[in-house]
Amino acid sequence: MGGLETKRKKHIMALFHRCAYAPTIAEFDKLLGKLKADGEPKVIEFLSRLANEHWCHPYFVGKRYGELTSNLVECFKSWIKNEHRLPITQLVDTIRVKLMDQMSNRRDSGLKWKTIICPKKDQKLGELFTLSKTWNVVRSNDELYEVHSDPFVSVDIGRRTCPCGE
Repeated sequence: MGGLETKRKKHIMALFHRCAYAPTIAEFDKLLGKLKADGEPKVIEFLSRLANEHWCHPYFVGKRYGELTSNLVECFKSWIKNEHRLPITQLVDTIRVKLMDQMSNRRDSGLKWKTIICPKKDQKLGELFTLSKTWNVVRSNDELYEVHSDPFVSVDIGRRTCPCGE
């Protein structure tokens, strides 16, 4: 997107991000139309070369678990930044030793916990449990449930849908 002003680049990138993480195909199509309408010819040409199943949630076959980036790879590269130039056998052995050390430290840390799960997640689970105490969940059939809360919602477990669309 060379040659575009910063504000315009940010707008187009934000639209691209919203398209990639759209919860439904209808929302994706709506956002993609806006991206193409607002985008430059370069953007439209770039999008025409991308298969939807490779870059956006609603078309992806499988599970992405909310991630569309290579941040994990970058994190791993920074973890082995001093060792990445070693011959492969030494590199693998160094990674093995680093993993052993990391697991040992985490085991020692975990032994100090007063709960079965990570303290931060235990706290979050407690907060969600307290919030859900006022909910009344009624099963309509094997896959459809009604959650009586504020607001009342219907959740389809089989289709993995609810009114929020996510």
